[in-house]
Amino acid sequence: MAEFRDNWLSTLKGPIPQKALGNKMSMYAIALEGWRRGLILKFRHTFNEKEGRVKVVYSLSYKGKKHNFAVSRGDLVSKEAINICIDKDKTKSYLLKENVPAPYGKGFTADTKDEAIINYAESIGYPLVIKPIDGLSGRGVMVNLKNKGELEKALKHVRYQLNYKEVVVEKFVTGEDSRVYVIGDKVVGAVTRIAANVIGNGKDTIQELIDKKNIERNNNPNHYKRPIKIDNKVKEYLGTYDLDLDSIPKDGERVYLKKTSNVSDGGEPIDITDILTDEMKEVAVNAMKAIPGLVHCAVDMLVDNEKNTASVIEINSKPQIGAHLFPVEGKARNIPKEIIDYYFPETKDLKTNTSYFFDFDAYLDPLLTGAAKEVTVKKVPEKQTVTKKFEVNGPARGSGYLTFIKKSALRNRLNGYVKRVGKSKVSIVVAGKRKNIETFAEFIKDNKPPKAEIKELKEKSWNEPVKLGFEVAQSKKKVSARKLRSQIAEMNETLEDYKYELMEIKEENKKLKHKNGELESSKSFRYTAPFRKVSSKIMKNRTED
Repeated sequence: MAEFRDNWLSTLKGPIPQKALGNKMSMYAIALEGWRRGLILKFRHTFNEKEGRVKVVYSLSYKGKKHNFAVSRGDLVSKEAINICIDKDKTKSYLLKENVPAPYGKGFTADTKDEAIINYAESIGYPLVIKPIDGLSGRGVMVNLKNKGELEKALKHVRYQLNYKEVVVEKFVTGEDSRVYVIGDKVVGAVTRIAANVIGNGKDTIQELIDKKNIERNNNPNHYKRPIKIDNKVKEYLGTYDLDLDSIPKDGERVYLKKTSNVSDGGEPIDITDILTDEMKEVAVNAMKAIPGLVHCAVDMLVDNEKNTASVIEINSKPQIGAHLFPVEGKARNIPKEIIDYYFPETKDLKTNTSYFFDFDAYLDPLLTGAAKEVTVKKVPEKQTVTKKFEVNGPARGSGYLTFIKKSALRNRLNGYVKRVGKSKVSIVVAGKRKNIETFAEFIKDNKPPKAEIKELKEKSWNEPVKLGFEVAQSKKKVSARKLRSQIAEMNETLEDYKYELMEIKEENKKLKHKNGELESSKSFRYTAPFRKVSSKIMKNRTED
């Protein structure tokens, strides 16, 4: 990952486990917050029959009190609330019943003919939005449909290509697409989401700008493996502005690539928590309260800053919260802290031990593979933690020095890692009680394996969290940009060679088939058929003998 940005959530600074990047960030961040307070953390394997795949849920316990979580949703959210939020049409009826502003519209069942949906749409007027009744992550949401032709095309895409038979049709409301996180009776975070876009530099094509943007997105823990995908929607959208992937935008010109702004679709979150007015926040809180048994959630709204109004378009009882933790612009919001405070208010004043994080990957792997049904994370160490870094010059490869350091660290009950950063340089990071680190430091100063020659040992401060346990870490080999380009060029050249070889093989294969066809159709081949059968039987008998 790239360097941690100042506007990201500081409690997540440091190495983030690979499996926590992207979709599992919400689960990891909330579980980490509770675990760092000293709560007992357990992960559990569960099979989702509807989706046909394994999912991981988790629980947190403190002094006999236990709560279960799935992604960001805890067990204080009722089943009734969950069912209502899944059904967008039902959600709308609850909102309108409580006079919460929401776009006018109606839901349709799988049995409803397209013609009936189109007739209803025409009756309420364009522009419109069509979306699945139970869709997730913005999938299948088609916005700002201006006429019957666009509606028919959208219906075909949503109902038959994506196979969402039950849909909602509603009036398209203008405004900034915003996601507001509500817990209890207050707004604790809000982001506006802008659609996938690139900013021109006067030199690069849109295609090249997208490629660069995707590298940048992959360095954001929340956007990891969520690239801007170049599909027909992108090409069609660019076409409406007489642009294509080879167009070169002016320096500083922002070019939007899609209508929708979901992060999973290439959108970008910008924090607006302090910009959102009290009136808008009140709409979000009232929207949550309109759903029975809903105590925390994400409220998706279209915000009109000029009129100071907001219209609720959706409520998500199990939202991803990564946008609040790693915004592209603006301040991060500590949603994990707010959730743990709500479920375990008695732990609000407990000091959070941010010196450690746990090996998320190691706990998830046995659950995802089915090797284990439940795993309990080892408790966070005591709060009195000191972290130090040592740099050692001298020990040569093959001296057994890394193993020596690991044994010494474990003997002193220290967490951290040791890794080689050069032919004769070793880096050591340790965390634990001050006394134990001092004992460890004295020991490695005065002792070493027989083949290790220590020339210098430096002690430095270390401010990043340390993974629980102690390991010999693998050094990452740095590859220069020039060498990387050279390797890619070689791979492309090799690929071209393989293509030509494959073409030659295919051509040769055609010739052989042609010759074989000529042979089989010849008179001599037909006349010698009885002899070949006899010969085949003789060879078979000899083989069996």
